[in-house]
Amino acid sequence: MIREGRHRRRNRRSRGTEKSFLYLLTEGGPTMFDVRLPVSEIRFAVNGPRMLFEKLQLLTSLDASDGATPQAYRKLAAALSGVAHCGHRAPEKVPITVKLSRIGARVEIGLGPMGMYQSELVLRTKSRKSFRQVLDNTLVRDKKRVYRAVLFPIAGTGHHEVHDTPSADDQGRTAPKHDHTQHGKH
Repeated sequence: MIREGRHRRRNRRSRGTEKSFLYLLTEGGPTMFDVRLPVSEIRFAVNGPRMLFEKLQLLTSLDASDGATPQAYRKLAAALSGVAHCGHRAPEKVPITVKLSRIGARVEIGLGPMGMYQSELVLRTKSRKSFRQVLDNTLVRDKKRVYRAVLFPIAGTGHHEVHDTPSADDQGRTAPKHDHTQHGKH
Protein backbone atom coordinates (compact mmCIF):
# COMPACT_ATOMS: atom_id res chain seq x y z
CA MET A 1 0.00 0.00 0.00
CA ILE A 2 1.07 3.59 -0.41
CA ARG A 3 2.45 5.44 2.55
CA GLU A 4 2.95 8.96 1.45
CA GLY A 5 3.54 12.20 3.19
CA ARG A 6 5.88 11.97 6.11
CA HIS A 7 7.42 15.09 7.59
CA ARG A 8 10.65 14.73 9.51
CA ARG A 9 13.09 17.04 11.20
CA ARG A 10 16.68 16.94 10.11
CA ASN A 11 19.32 15.94 12.62
CA ARG A 12 21.08 18.56 14.74
CA ARG A 13 24.28 18.48 12.71
CA SER A 14 22.52 19.61 9.50
CA ARG A 15 22.02 23.24 8.50
CA GLY A 16 19.09 24.74 10.36
CA THR A 17 15.96 22.84 11.29
CA GLU A 18 14.44 22.35 7.85
CA LYS A 19 11.91 19.61 7.46
CA SER A 20 11.66 17.19 4.60
CA PHE A 21 8.72 15.35 3.10
CA LEU A 22 8.78 11.79 1.78
CA TYR A 23 6.76 10.33 -1.12
CA LEU A 24 6.77 6.79 -2.48
CA LEU A 25 6.96 6.55 -6.28
CA THR A 26 5.92 3.07 -7.39
CA GLU A 27 3.88 1.41 -10.11
CA GLY A 28 0.21 1.68 -9.19
CA GLY A 29 0.96 4.46 -6.70
CA PRO A 30 -0.25 8.06 -6.61
CA THR A 31 -0.27 9.91 -9.92
CA MET A 32 0.35 13.39 -8.52
CA PHE A 33 2.55 14.67 -5.69
CA ASP A 34 1.83 18.03 -4.08
CA VAL A 35 4.92 20.28 -4.02
CA ARG A 36 3.44 23.41 -2.41
CA LEU A 37 4.76 22.23 0.92
CA PRO A 38 6.28 24.15 3.86
CA VAL A 39 9.56 22.20 3.54
CA SER A 40 12.84 22.85 1.71
CA GLU A 41 13.43 19.19 0.84
CA ILE A 42 11.20 16.59 -0.81
CA ARG A 43 12.34 12.98 -1.04
CA PHE A 44 10.99 10.37 -3.42
CA ALA A 45 11.61 6.71 -2.62
CA VAL A 46 11.55 5.24 -6.13
CA ASN A 47 10.55 1.58 -6.08
CA GLY A 48 10.91 -0.22 -9.39
CA PRO A 49 13.16 0.05 -12.42
CA ARG A 50 13.68 3.51 -13.85
CA MET A 51 12.21 2.23 -17.13
CA LEU A 52 8.80 2.54 -15.41
CA PHE A 53 9.25 6.26 -14.78
CA GLU A 54 11.21 8.47 -17.14
CA LYS A 55 10.96 11.76 -15.24
CA LEU A 56 8.77 13.98 -13.09
CA GLN A 57 6.94 16.92 -14.64
CA LEU A 58 5.64 19.96 -12.77
CA LEU A 59 1.96 20.74 -13.39
CA THR A 60 0.31 23.89 -12.05
CA SER A 61 -3.07 25.56 -12.34
CA LEU A 62 -1.26 28.80 -13.25
CA ASP A 63 -0.87 30.46 -16.63
CA ALA A 64 1.22 33.32 -18.00
CA SER A 65 -1.27 35.96 -16.82
CA ASP A 66 -0.66 34.72 -13.24
CA GLY A 67 3.10 35.06 -13.69
CA ALA A 68 3.95 31.50 -14.81
CA THR A 69 5.91 32.55 -17.90
CA PRO A 70 8.78 30.60 -19.51
CA GLN A 71 11.19 32.99 -17.78
CA ALA A 72 9.54 32.25 -14.42
CA TYR A 73 9.84 28.49 -15.01
CA ARG A 74 13.55 28.95 -15.85
CA LYS A 75 14.00 30.88 -12.60
CA LEU A 76 12.20 28.11 -10.71
CA ALA A 77 14.36 25.37 -12.27
CA ALA A 78 17.49 27.33 -11.35
CA ALA A 79 16.25 27.58 -7.74
CA LEU A 80 16.08 23.78 -7.34
CA SER A 81 18.64 20.99 -7.10
CA GLY A 82 18.20 17.24 -7.26
CA VAL A 83 20.35 14.21 -6.40
CA ALA A 84 19.62 10.51 -6.97
CA HIS A 85 20.97 7.98 -4.47
CA CYS A 86 21.13 4.30 -5.38
CA GLY A 87 22.81 1.42 -3.61
CA HIS A 88 26.47 1.08 -4.50
CA ARG A 89 26.63 4.01 -6.91
CA ALA A 90 27.84 7.46 -6.01
CA PRO A 91 25.09 10.07 -5.66
CA GLU A 92 24.27 11.55 -9.04
CA LYS A 93 22.97 15.03 -9.82
CA VAL A 94 19.71 14.85 -11.79
CA PRO A 95 18.79 17.30 -14.54
CA ILE A 96 16.11 19.89 -13.85
CA THR A 97 15.17 21.39 -17.19
CA VAL A 98 12.58 23.66 -18.74
CA LYS A 99 10.87 22.49 -21.94
CA LEU A 100 9.10 25.03 -24.12
CA SER A 101 6.06 24.30 -26.28
CA ARG A 102 3.36 26.24 -28.12
CA ILE A 103 1.21 26.26 -25.00
CA GLY A 104 3.89 27.40 -22.57
CA ALA A 105 6.68 25.89 -20.52
CA ARG A 106 7.11 22.97 -18.18
CA VAL A 107 9.74 21.92 -15.64
CA GLU A 108 11.01 18.35 -15.95
CA ILE A 109 13.07 16.55 -13.31
CA GLY A 110 15.17 13.49 -14.08
CA LEU A 111 15.16 10.41 -11.86
CA GLY A 112 18.75 9.23 -12.22
CA PRO A 113 20.46 6.47 -14.24
CA MET A 114 18.41 3.87 -16.11
CA GLY A 115 19.78 0.86 -14.21
CA MET A 116 18.43 1.94 -10.83
CA TYR A 117 15.78 -0.37 -9.33
CA GLN A 118 15.40 1.16 -5.89
CA SER A 119 16.61 4.66 -5.32
CA GLU A 120 15.92 7.89 -3.56
CA LEU A 121 15.52 11.21 -5.33
CA VAL A 122 16.18 14.23 -3.11
CA LEU A 123 14.87 17.58 -4.34
CA ARG A 124 15.93 20.73 -2.50
CA THR A 125 15.49 24.43 -2.83
CA LYS A 126 18.92 26.03 -3.17
CA SER A 127 17.93 28.94 -0.93
CA ARG A 128 16.63 26.61 1.82
CA LYS A 129 13.30 28.45 1.61
CA SER A 130 10.25 26.20 1.52
CA PHE A 131 8.98 24.86 -1.78
CA ARG A 132 5.80 26.90 -1.19
CA GLN A 133 7.84 30.12 -0.85
CA VAL A 134 9.98 29.39 -3.91
CA LEU A 135 6.93 28.58 -6.05
CA ASP A 136 5.07 31.67 -4.81
CA ASN A 137 8.09 33.93 -5.44
CA THR A 138 8.82 32.65 -8.95
CA LEU A 139 5.46 31.73 -10.53
CA VAL A 140 2.83 34.00 -8.94
CA ARG A 141 2.37 37.77 -9.26
CA ASP A 142 -0.62 37.98 -6.89
CA LYS A 143 0.51 36.37 -3.61
CA LYS A 144 -3.14 35.82 -2.62
CA ARG A 145 -3.72 33.63 -5.70
CA VAL A 146 -4.83 30.11 -4.79
CA TYR A 147 -3.28 27.47 -7.05
CA ARG A 148 -2.09 23.87 -7.24
CA ALA A 149 1.43 22.68 -8.05
CA VAL A 150 2.09 18.97 -8.35
CA LEU A 151 4.77 16.67 -9.73
CA PHE A 152 3.44 14.08 -12.14
CA PRO A 153 5.50 10.96 -12.99
CA ILE A 154 5.94 10.45 -16.74
CA ALA A 155 5.95 6.78 -17.71
CA GLY A 156 9.09 5.46 -19.37
CA THR A 157 8.63 4.98 -23.11
CA GLY A 158 11.90 3.49 -24.28
CA HIS A 159 11.53 -0.10 -23.07
CA HIS A 160 8.85 -2.08 -24.87
CA GLU A 161 8.89 -5.05 -22.51
CA VAL A 162 7.39 -2.80 -19.83
CA HIS A 163 4.66 -1.15 -21.90
CA ASP A 164 2.57 -3.02 -24.46
CA THR A 165 1.35 0.04 -26.32
CA PRO A 166 3.37 2.02 -28.85
CA SER A 167 4.66 5.33 -27.59
CA ALA A 168 5.12 8.68 -29.29
CA ASP A 169 8.39 10.58 -29.25
CA ASP A 170 8.75 14.39 -28.94
CA GLN A 171 7.85 14.86 -32.62
CA GLY A 172 4.67 12.75 -32.32
CA ARG A 173 6.07 9.76 -34.22
CA THR A 174 4.91 6.39 -32.92
CA ALA A 175 7.37 3.56 -32.40
CA PRO A 176 6.38 0.12 -33.70
CA LYS A 177 5.19 -2.42 -31.14
CA HIS A 178 7.97 -4.80 -30.10
CA ASP A 179 7.46 -8.39 -31.31
CA HIS A 180 8.59 -10.87 -28.63
CA THR A 181 7.96 -13.93 -30.86
CA GLN A 182 11.19 -13.26 -32.73
CA HIS A 183 13.23 -14.06 -29.60
CA GLY A 184 12.19 -17.72 -29.44
CA LYS A 185 11.88 -19.62 -26.17
CA HIS A 186 14.30 -18.96 -23.32
